[in-house]
Amino acid sequence: MAERQQSDAGSAVAASSPVATDPLPTTAGVVPLPVGSPGELPASGVKVLGLTRVIAGPVGTRMLAALGADVLRVDHPARPELALHGIDGVIGKASTTPPGQGVGRALVEATVDLARAQYLRRVWCTATNDNLAALGFWQALGFVLVELRPGAVETARRLKPSIPLHGYLGLPIRDEIDLGRTL
Repeated sequence: MAERQQSDAGSAVAASSPVATDPLPTTAGVVPLPVGSPGELPASGVKVLGLTRVIAGPVGTRMLAALGADVLRVDHPARPELALHGIDGVIGKASTTPPGQGVGRALVEATVDLARAQYLRRVWCTATNDNLAALGFWQALGFVLVELRPGAVETARRLKPSIPLHGYLGLPIRDEIDLGRTL
């Protein structure tokens, strides 16, 4: 009789437990998410506003950008971006730090210093033909034009169809230009 009462008490506790003991649902009737066109990245078409500064937020938005999302990072003007945080840039991720603050120059020089510490002989970057500001910026930092790849953006558009046809000043975006700096 004592065993029976103990068993009933255990059942009462289990019935009021906040832990679900139901079996996991099956996938029957679940509709899968639609798949994008071939070559499209999983987060293509997703727009993300990044308002974070500490570890998880920037890491998460960096991953979303790498998966094809367009990410805009917004920083408070009274809290300037630290050089270490600026390295957070990825294709598809932009920052609102106003130009002329020296953040870009500091980031490039920190990258160059890191490359030197790793005994690398050269650093390089790629810009598109329409990005006149970037081409000027890189050359002002000692980078020289290394290679022109006519029509390379069309290949990139097959992987990321959201790349616009026209860019800065309405110029057609067609070519990629590599710039390099010998260390």
